Amino acid sequence: MNKITYGRIRMRIMQVLWGKKKANAQEITRAINELEPIAHSTVQTHLRALEDKGALAHSVDDRTFVYFPLVEKEKVMKSKTMDFIEVLFSGSAESLVSYLANNKYITREEMKKAIQLFDKEEK
Repeated sequence: MNKITYGRIRMRIMQVLWGKKKANAQEITRAINELEPIAHSTVQTHLRALEDKGALAHSVDDRTFVYFPLVEKEKVMKSKTMDFIEVLFSGSAESLVSYLANNKYITREEMKKAIQLFDKEEK
C-alpha cells in the first residue's frame, strides 16, 4: 500500500466517513457542501484515489457504492499532526504551543485544561 496523502478534501471525506461509518458519494458530497462548495465529480475522483491507496473501501447496495473507512481516525490524526509539527516547527511541539499562545490561538483557560491532562497522566 502506498503512503496516503490527505489534503483538505480527502480529510473532509474521511471525516464524513469516520462520523457516519459508511456513506455513498452523494451523502459525502452533501455533507462536505455544508462546509464548503464542492462538485460531486471532485468527491468521486477523491473517493477512487483514497480507495486505490487503501484508505477506504466500498460495498454495493442496489447498484450504489457505499464507502467505509479502512484507516483509523487516530492514526491519521497522529500522522498529520506529526507531519505538521515537523514541517512548520522543526519537530518541536514546544514551538507549536508557544506559537499558539503568542498569537492568541489558545486561551489561558484552554492552556490550563491542557496542563491538567498532563497532570492526570502523571498520577
